[in-house]
Amino acid sequence: MVPHRQEIEGRHTPHLSFTTGFRNTNYNRAGSDPQAVVYALKSFPMNIFVSPEVMRWALRCVEAARDEVLDSKPGTKNGPGAGW
Repeated sequence: MVPHRQEIEGRHTPHLSFTTGFRNTNYNRAGSDPQAVVYALKSFPMNIFVSPEVMRWALRCVEAARDEVLDSKPGTKNGPGAGW
């Protein structure tokens, strides 16, 4: 599992979630190929203080998480599909 980071660029992050196997792809409806699934990065910045700046920061955090997932190696303890 990629270690949980509470800060990016010295700022606190909103809660982020990574889901493996969110759903099967169109070409894998039967689910026979375990690698042909959709992964999802999610963030839920629900707060009375949400502003356009907060939402831009949430998007930056999702992008950083995406980059971290893409930089991990499939089939390793840090890779996509490794039981996150």
